[in-house]
Amino acid sequence: MNAETHNRNLGIFHLIHGGLYSLMVLGMTFFFGFFSQLPRGGRGRSEPFGDGFFLFFMAMMLFYWVVLTIPSLVAGYGLLKKKSWGRMWGIIAGVTSGMMSFPLGMALCVYSVWFLFSEEGKRFHENLEQRFDGQPQGVLHGAPQPAGWSAHHHEREREYTYAPPHEPPNWRGE
Repeated sequence: MNAETHNRNLGIFHLIHGGLYSLMVLGMTFFFGFFSQLPRGGRGRSEPFGDGFFLFFMAMMLFYWVVLTIPSLVAGYGLLKKKSWGRMWGIIAGVTSGMMSFPLGMALCVYSVWFLFSEEGKRFHENLEQRFDGQPQGVLHGAPQPAGWSAHHHEREREYTYAPPHEPPNWRGE
């Protein structure tokens, strides 16, 4: 596989990882929200867990989601769209997912670190930074440009004259 394929696969894996954990955290938030609404205690009974207990766990789930999911989603988007900052977010998301989830997060961490720190990955992302740092898409630094074309070709009007298409040859001999 080449560097572009690895970059695309890594972006897809980060989006899948972020999506799975978003669903998990959403489910856990609904779970704790549901149980926080159940009546607790009775006559003469004390409440071992009050509303603060469930609010604490809901806050922890939100924190967990932000720490684990947001970097993966941002990295996946950046890598798929070939943004120059996608490499840094990929490293952050890979390390974060490796610390927070096992075994899928650890596998994603190893793949992220392996590709993004390899010479091939570094070269790929350096080329992205050179290609897309403010230049119109399709124009490389130092690449020859067609005659009469400028970086701001869309700003000037071109005049076109209509020329009818050529008559096709008569193959039937009529």
